[in-house]
Amino acid sequence: MAAPSTPATTYTVTVTNTGDVEGDEVVLAYVTPKPETLRASLGAGTPIEKKRLFGFQRVTLKAGASTDVSFDLAPSHLAMVGSDGHTALHPGEFDIVFSRGHGDEISAKAAVAPTSARAVRTKHLRKWW
Repeated sequence: MAAPSTPATTYTVTVTNTGDVEGDEVVLAYVTPKPETLRASLGAGTPIEKKRLFGFQRVTLKAGASTDVSFDLAPSHLAMVGSDGHTALHPGEFDIVFSRGHGDEISAKAAVAPTSARAVRTKHLRKWW
């Protein structure tokens, strides 16, 4: 079964240089699964990652300047690997986190709610052994 062709969701973050000199900043975009919401679909024994980087951007800003950076979150970024090795969209909730790698972070909510009771596979593990 192929994954539905749901369009990506775009998140935009404003970066401001509050210092007195020109500088660079890297903005990291992560998907952070909420394990308690995924257990019913993935099962109790399946490991769930803590977070997954899905994008990053470096910007150079003059002192006092601001700019917007955008990240596209595709449904495939929310897919999880099950105990059978297949990657699928499992019903559950996620935090979308934007970070500099230190200090304050900004987050938003995302959820997967497939239309069927089963997870929707996006990739199949082809056994080679």
